Order: sequence, then structure tokens, then C-alpha cells
Amino acid sequence: MKPNQIKAALAERGIRQREIARECSVTDTQVSRVIKQCDFIVSTKVAKAIAKRLGMPLEKVFPAYRPKKQAA
Repeated sequence: MKPNQIKAALAERGIRQREIARECSVTDTQVSRVIKQCDFIVSTKVAKAIAKRLGMPLEKVFPAYRPKKQAA
């Protein structure tokens, strides 16, 4: 999804970015950066919370998301 689509989907459901920030113990700015897709790799927790609130798979909300590889 594009950032404006994510924002619109959250708004349609009455979900505020501030709620997600509190839920994840991060700042509103961090949530905004994740939605703009410039920080979701660093904050997977926030990206997952957004996807969960939208009732969609993480990969559908953030198609560029790639999980971090586990150390061998």
C-alpha cells in the first residue's frame, strides 16, 4: 500500500497514529515514518501493529518489507 492508502485505511477505521504509538511505546513521529515507509525496517514492531490494526498481512500493507535474516 502507498502511504496515503495506509493513512486512509486507518482513518476509515477510526484508528489514530497516536494510538499505535502508545501501543508500541514509540513516538507519533516514529509511526509516521513507518507509514511513509522510510523506517519500517528499523521498526518492525510498529509496522506489524499497523498491519494488525488494518486486519491485513504485513507484506500487503508494506510490500517492500523484508524480514531481517537470522544469524546462523
